[in-house]
Amino acid sequence: MAEELTRKRLKVFGVAVTDFEDQCQAIAEQARREVDRGGDPAAFLPMLEGLLRSSSEVFGRWLEVTRAIVEQQQQTNVQILGLLDGLKKQKGFSS
Repeated sequence: MAEELTRKRLKVFGVAVTDFEDQCQAIAEQARREVDRGGDPAAFLPMLEGLLRSSSEVFGRWLEVTRAIVEQQQQTNVQILGLLDGLKKQKGFSS
């Protein structure tokens, strides 16, 4: 079950990253065309808005994946430390 959720998170993250890459490339091309034609700097505002929205999406997905990794690591750490503490007590080791 956890693997299924992880796969879904990674798939959604991967789509967000590739969308972000496409958006960045499109914005850079659009900006270059605007500069080449001597356009108005205000024309960059919609490009910046698109970049900000795309960045927010990919960073949000990145944090979601990162949180899942950190939570799993923390759960595993707690389990292993608990087992180690029990084993140390059983063998007469002091902490």
